[in-house]
Amino acid sequence: TGIKGSSELLKLQTLLFPWSFPTDIMHLFFENVAPSMYAHWSGKFFYNNLLLSSDYELSKSQWESIGIQMEKVKKDMPIEIGRPPRDIFKYHNGYKAVEWRNWIILFSLPLLKVKFYFSLHNRHLQGWANFVKSVKLCLEPEISEEQIDDVQILLKKFSDYYER
Repeated sequence: TGIKGSSELLKLQTLLFPWSFPTDIMHLFFENVAPSMYAHWSGKFFYNNLLLSSDYELSKSQWESIGIQMEKVKKDMPIEIGRPPRDIFKYHNGYKAVEWRNWIILFSLPLLKVKFYFSLHNRHLQGWANFVKSVKLCLEPEISEEQIDDVQILLKKFSDYYER
């Protein structure tokens, strides 16, 4: 009981490992980038934040406010969206991929817009907006070659922002 030896798929010359198996959007974006950005914005990404610039961080009270706003819209959300939003401040550790997806494409920009505008530099919102736009494009049932180029450009812009 268990896997013994190499996969038979390795014998197929038409499959190039690992290039034939791209990382899926759920693991790459929803369960990796989104929680990591939340950790950055809440000052919990690094063990010792004292040595780092924290102009991108939102305060505990700002996250509490965002969480309260998410809870308030629960009753008005259409069921087609799936699971209703949970307070990100209280429940981010238990978020499922669908909740991170909804955070990215539905809630993050409008809720962060107010917080970034008043307390942080606008470049943080713009950097994140590039990521959000790319995710929305990736979620389309069909995307053109031009849209693939757009995704690449947007993700490059997000990466450039993040690495600064």
